[in-house]
Amino acid sequence: MNCSCLTVVTAVLLAVTASPVPAARQGRVPLYRTARKIHSEYLVTLKDAADLDTVSEKIATAGMKRDQTGQVTHRLRNVMPILVVRLSDEVLEMVRDLDEVKSVAENGEVTADSFTYQWGLDRIDQADLPMNQDYTTRYTGQGVNIYVIDNGFVVDDPEFGGRASMHECSAGDGIDPYNGGHGTHVAGIIGSNTFGVAKRAQLHLLQSTTVTSVSVMLDCLAEKMVKPAVVSMSMGNFPHSFNDFVASFIRTTDVNFVTSAGNRPEDACNNSPSGAKEVITVGATSGSDYPYTKTNFGSCVDLFAPGVGIISIGVRDGSKTDVRTGTSQACPHVAGTLALLMEKEGRHIGYPEGELLLTQTAAQNKIKGELHGTPNLLLQVPV
Repeated sequence: MNCSCLTVVTAVLLAVTASPVPAARQGRVPLYRTARKIHSEYLVTLKDAADLDTVSEKIATAGMKRDQTGQVTHRLRNVMPILVVRLSDEVLEMVRDLDEVKSVAENGEVTADSFTYQWGLDRIDQADLPMNQDYTTRYTGQGVNIYVIDNGFVVDDPEFGGRASMHECSAGDGIDPYNGGHGTHVAGIIGSNTFGVAKRAQLHLLQSTTVTSVSVMLDCLAEKMVKPAVVSMSMGNFPHSFNDFVASFIRTTDVNFVTSAGNRPEDACNNSPSGAKEVITVGATSGSDYPYTKTNFGSCVDLFAPGVGIISIGVRDGSKTDVRTGTSQACPHVAGTLALLMEKEGRHIGYPEGELLLTQTAAQNKIKGELHGTPNLLLQVPV
């Protein structure tokens, strides 16, 4: 796959017992694996009744007794009880035997759902072809906060008009803000002056390249977000256990979470976070209303949006614009549209109302070709 890869730390979900060295129980908790494993790093998800601090002490004690690694680096409390850890193989197996642990996931790389190769705005303000070379809507997303999670941003690009800022919950990861330009391109589709769907929305940017850092940022956002709000993330290849975490985040915050379907092509239900039913998952189409040849598909995709040959802000080789293709480009069209709907309604639109409004106002049966069970719905903005 010719997509840019982002290093991502996967979520580990585990449950821990009350005794310092608990007896093994029948059947260890699941260990969710990832295709691009990062050695010794995990997220441990605890059962709801478990105490994070107590389990942290047990893990640290187990590591010291065995003279091996048992280090807790983060404790997530706001969305789900999760410990971000570094574990040796022996301590990992001990942790999987703890009664308080629900599941464990390996750390690994994630991918940006985009390919390098703005008719998109023109297409989403009219139900039928041909396009009229115009983008018409009364709304701009004024007063709406869009939280954009990606691998790097050029925050001070003039196209953002001073409306973009790095959010305090951003993990950073020591990321080069240019980092291939993926995040800047995506944010430009959401809300830049020239290429954006919601040209007056406030853009809160959060840089990340790992599953762990995304989880930490969402845990922080659960306390720090300001409504009306939308979260947009054009990233994939998370462990399946991340579906539970993002679903809990959505239910806890009542904020819509928009994500890319992925570019395999395969059933989006088999991936994360696109497989979580609470997430708004977006497939990509071309200017002739055919699905992008590599878009993921299936019942977990909620609707389609433009994603082939989309122009937005560029950072490569000193260029001011860039044309890219992928479900990463489709996702921000939907996030921006949610901001327009909130401005129109004059209020925050939460879960699941946001998804219902998007699907009810989408153009029906306009997409041609084989859909593989994907709803035939094409994004439309309020005009």
